[in-house]
Amino acid sequence: MEKRRRSLIITLLLCFVFLASSLVSEAKGDTTVYTWGSGGGTVKQIQQRLKLWNYYTGNISGVYDYETFNSVKEYQRSNNMEPTGIADESFLKSIGINASGADDDYISSENEIWLLASLIEAYGEDLPYHGKVAIGAVIINRTNNGSFPDTISSVIYQPQEFEGLKTPSEKSIEAARDAVNGFDPSNGALYFWRDGQEKNSRISTMPVIKLIGGVSFGIRQE
Repeated sequence: MEKRRRSLIITLLLCFVFLASSLVSEAKGDTTVYTWGSGGGTVKQIQQRLKLWNYYTGNISGVYDYETFNSVKEYQRSNNMEPTGIADESFLKSIGINASGADDDYISSENEIWLLASLIEAYGEDLPYHGKVAIGAVIINRTNNGSFPDTISSVIYQPQEFEGLKTPSEKSIEAARDAVNGFDPSNGALYFWRDGQEKNSRISTMPVIKLIGGVSFGIRQE
């Protein structure tokens, strides 16, 4: 009896979510609304930003699943918004996403830049501007090197490579764009580390090719 009751509650909740999504979509005209079952580049952006702010702990899958729904709801509750769990226009604006009329390729590109900027902020918040760009350039250099994955997100999320991300400043976002556009103050480096950082076997004997504000940049010698 209890099991049937639980199933009924979940079914009613799903119906409510999809009905609410339809009503919001109708009210907002062409504005896209995201909820359970949605997918694509914008959903990845939602997950990534909520993960940065510790609302979401799941995988960056691009699928608006139950965990994403609950994370959106928790963000809304914490920011004095109606906790619907639906990513409508006001929610997207509040986390810095403008998805109206954007195609998936553009959204995916913006998501990668935001992710790169988050890494730059985490590891180079105190660096001069060209140091920030250099950190971003290391990631871009890796995407162009056969020893690493070929996308920004895949490089950043490689196991045991980077330990954290941080909500980016405007300077870090600008630095990420410059790195993506080919500016490379690192001189082609594939690694970076801070002075005093415990070195692993890969960088313990690596020659430094550039030093910017206490951050060393290097290329592993084959």
